Amino acid sequence: MMKRTHNVGGLFLFLVWVLGSCSGESSKTTVVPSENPPLSRAYIGYGQVIVPYAQVLDKPGKEGIILRIIRENELYPILERRYKTENGRPDVWVRIGTEESGWVRASQLSIYATEKKARFMIEKKTHE
Repeated sequence: MMKRTHNVGGLFLFLVWVLGSCSGESSKTTVVPSENPPLSRAYIGYGQVIVPYAQVLDKPGKEGIILRIIRENELYPILERRYKTENGRPDVWVRIGTEESGWVRASQLSIYATEKKARFMIEKKTHE
């Protein structure tokens, strides 16, 4: 009989602990991303082409159609960023804004917060 009382007592203490920890208030925290340029969806920055040639596609991924070719050190405003997984491998694509916007792999660009910083880095690279 002692053993059963011990188990009931333990169960009672457990229930008191569980119910006591429930305050009825929500503990959810809303996370708001910073509005600084790297995280803002409305403004990403400028991309400098860092490969000899890069293809600009009509949509991100292997199924995209080539719209044109861009060259090393050219500079383009970036309008959008998109993550795409193909064959189990994630890839980041950016949509560049020009007379005809299109998609380029982010790995083919150096991305800067401002056009001024991007132009400075291009000048620095050409003088090295």
